[in-house]
Amino acid sequence: MQYLNYFKNKLQHLLLRPIRVFVFHQTSAEFDASTMWSCDWTEISAFKNRILNLRKDYTFISLQDAAYHLKNDKIRSSRYAVLTADDGWKSVLNILPWLSEQNIPLTLFLNPCYLDDVHKQERDTEQLLTYDEIREILSKYPSVSIASHGWDHKKCLEMSDLDFEENIEKANNILIQFKGFIPFYAFTFGAHTPYQVKILHHHHLIPVLVDGMQNYAGTEVIHRECIDNS
Repeated sequence: MQYLNYFKNKLQHLLLRPIRVFVFHQTSAEFDASTMWSCDWTEISAFKNRILNLRKDYTFISLQDAAYHLKNDKIRSSRYAVLTADDGWKSVLNILPWLSEQNIPLTLFLNPCYLDDVHKQERDTEQLLTYDEIREILSKYPSVSIASHGWDHKKCLEMSDLDFEENIEKANNILIQFKGFIPFYAFTFGAHTPYQVKILHHHHLIPVLVDGMQNYAGTEVIHRECIDNS
């Protein structure tokens, strides 16, 4: 059985072109260390150049379309890529109009805890999107979807299984109210346990990682790579 699965996977890789899923955090014309120290940052023109270079070889599709292809394709001759952004930083507003002009879908992974003014101080920043801004984005840019990054930005490995489950349920109860919500969950800081993956599947959420790998078939997990490393 082990050898059968090995050759099955080899055959899949020969028949299916991988789908690459990229993640970024912040984009702006100038680097501001006081607000951007906690995550990666890409200068706007460099970000655009990376996207345009990728478009020479890939067609950008939505995350939900990618999941459909991964689940259903027996042969995939097209080369697809997906763009995602984590944390809900306001700086995404710098590139949304351009992405819309380029017909490039985007999925925002959000922590709903920080969408209002009550909890923002927990991350010591005013640079996060608000409820009203999310609603405006979804209304103005139909190609934008939102998904879960957990209720807050706690490390998944620091939560018990019960706390983790309560955390994702709390986030879903808020995010599901938005018309652009799709059932995916990106682990904060990437680290997680195998059982947390099972919890997400139980809640009908597709786990999303940042591990530098590419996607061939199946939707047990979605692998991502940083746009800066492309």
